[in-house]
Amino acid sequence: MTNDTDRKFPELTSQAIKAATQQERLSYGPLVKQLRTQQGLRQIELAEAAGTTERTVRNIEGGSTAGQAAMLIKIFRALNVELEHRDYAADVQSYLAMVAPLIEQIEPANRLRVMTRVIGLLSDAVAEGAVPTVGGAADTDATPQEITEKAREAWARGEGRRAAKRRTKKDTEEE
Repeated sequence: MTNDTDRKFPELTSQAIKAATQQERLSYGPLVKQLRTQQGLRQIELAEAAGTTERTVRNIEGGSTAGQAAMLIKIFRALNVELEHRDYAADVQSYLAMVAPLIEQIEPANRLRVMTRVIGLLSDAVAEGAVPTVGGAADTDATPQEITEKAREAWARGEGRRAAKRRTKKDTEEE
């Protein structure tokens, strides 16, 4: 079984996917599954969005087939993955610059687990239409550091859609 330290993450650009060997394209399968499950999609839903069959998605995720480059690109686009280089807004660039060194400090064996949580938190915020807040009120003038600190506090409190679902499920089980 592959663990986080054994897994090499492929470059996620359409150019890299097109240039990848069959063996390299196999490495996209676990990433497809991770992204699909994070978005709460079933294989059939992803297949329909990408214009393919559930069997194709299952085979790619399971590693029994590498998937053609064009199909992988369709699947990643259906998962809302930005495959082309783009210039991000200045504030987004500053967030990326702050996050990258933090990611590098995480033990490689733990990065996938941690980043899955981070991506889940970000996905929840997007799905909920969240506006960064400081001090309880929407504050678009908050510094990236203030927003980061508030996000850490919210995460520590277990806020977010997934945490709310877990609490609801736990409360139901205790009744």
